[in-house]
Amino acid sequence: MGPSDGVSYEAEAAGHWAALEEILHRQGVDADAAELRHLPHEVVPSAWLLARIGCADADRPSG
Repeated sequence: MGPSDGVSYEAEAAGHWAALEEILHRQGVDADAAELRHLPHEVVPSAWLLARIGCADADRPSG
């Protein structure tokens, strides 16, 4: 999935990290969006999402 409505990838990414920063601040965590984006992370789609997008691996166990 990529940016929509003419929004650049960079702008979408900045918005994503800023939203995560805000969530962490509401939970009392001092976080910085610029630092968050450099942390190692892995996105693991759920079986529901895989099935929704028609991926053949939708039945694989997570983890």
